[in-house]
Amino acid sequence: MLEAAIACALLAVASLGVVAALLAAIRSERDTAACEPAVLVADSWAEMTRAGGPSGVDWDASMSGLRHGKLVATNAGADISNVRVEWERSAGLAASPLRCDGDAAAARDVAKSCVTLAYASTQHR
Repeated sequence: MLEAAIACALLAVASLGVVAALLAAIRSERDTAACEPAVLVADSWAEMTRAGGPSGVDWDASMSGLRHGKLVATNAGADISNVRVEWERSAGLAASPLRCDGDAAAARDVAKSCVTLAYASTQHR
């Protein structure tokens, strides 16, 4: 009888571990899936800027698939510019290495993810 109780307890603990691993995998996959539209927005911004200006595009609407998405464009100097798309990750993810190195406040916020793209801000013809 004691062996059966111990076996049931071990099975319950193992089941909880499997469920926790599955939930973590689902959250991680959701966060990874959010990276694709962020890269597309950043690439579109860079292409539009090089083509003459990103005016006339509703960039907030283009980031509607990202949770609290924000586009930040900066000039790094020497004809190089950066565009960073930030969004909030799914709740409950474990802390990961800092991803938003360009913004110290965003880098400390473990609930944020970002994609940064550097591009030449002038065209060489």
